[in-house]
Amino acid sequence: MRRWWFSLGLLGVYLVVFQAWVWLDRRWVVTTGIGGALLFSGGEVAAARAAYFANSWDMLFHAAMILDLLLEAVGVNYHAGYGFYGCAAGFALVVGGYHAGAQRRRPSRVSNTTAPPAAR
Repeated sequence: MRRWWFSLGLLGVYLVVFQAWVWLDRRWVVTTGIGGALLFSGGEVAAARAAYFANSWDMLFHAAMILDLLLEAVGVNYHAGYGFYGCAAGFALVVGGYHAGAQRRRPSRVSNTTAPPAAR
């Protein structure tokens, strides 16, 4: 879970927010979209500080989901249907797939503190 907490949280709230938008009026869609984007932007900063992302592309792909949430909230006047599940599945495959692959290729962050210092 240590490697997936931000991705799973982002996906879960993405689904909850889009599901809620089917029933909410325009004012609440914009409000929850902006609030969610701000919340997750702060979460992305915290995740970056915690060295969650394997590289800058990993961080950028996660940011794309946050941007999508914001753009959908302020740019789309009417949310109906359940097509957002397809978008969420696409994000899960692309962002999750990249994150998994990048984490596997990521060098270990465990340092060898028992090795003697290099000779000068």
